[in-house]
Amino acid sequence: MIVNYSQRPRLDGDQLLERLLGRQDNIFSPPVDIKDSESEVVFTIDIPGMQQENIQIEITGDTLSVRAQRETEAKTNANGYVQVERSWGTFQRSFSINVPIKTDQVKAHYKDGVLTVRLPKADEATPKRVDISID
Repeated sequence: MIVNYSQRPRLDGDQLLERLLGRQDNIFSPPVDIKDSESEVVFTIDIPGMQQENIQIEITGDTLSVRAQRETEAKTNANGYVQVERSWGTFQRSFSINVPIKTDQVKAHYKDGVLTVRLPKADEATPKRVDISID
């Protein structure tokens, strides 16, 4: 079983100052699906428009963290923009994993704006059937 705690995006000093000054903070939180099967835990994250080199995945202890940045051009009226709704900037999501995993076999794949991270469960986390005889 996985306990999912999704932290709010973390702010660095510049982002915190911009938020305090009332400027747009350019922080977003993409949707995540988590599938927990007998053999693995799979995270699927929608992050369209990201460059693969701007995505960082890290496992520390029992926490999976995904951080990415989507860069954009200056979108002002001078550049012809009259409305800007697409998210850009930086995000970080962290998830607590309450099962042992094989960290050396974790795989990630990014295609068509979808990041998939597969965490194979360690053997001791896989349920086993044990027959017990009754005397």
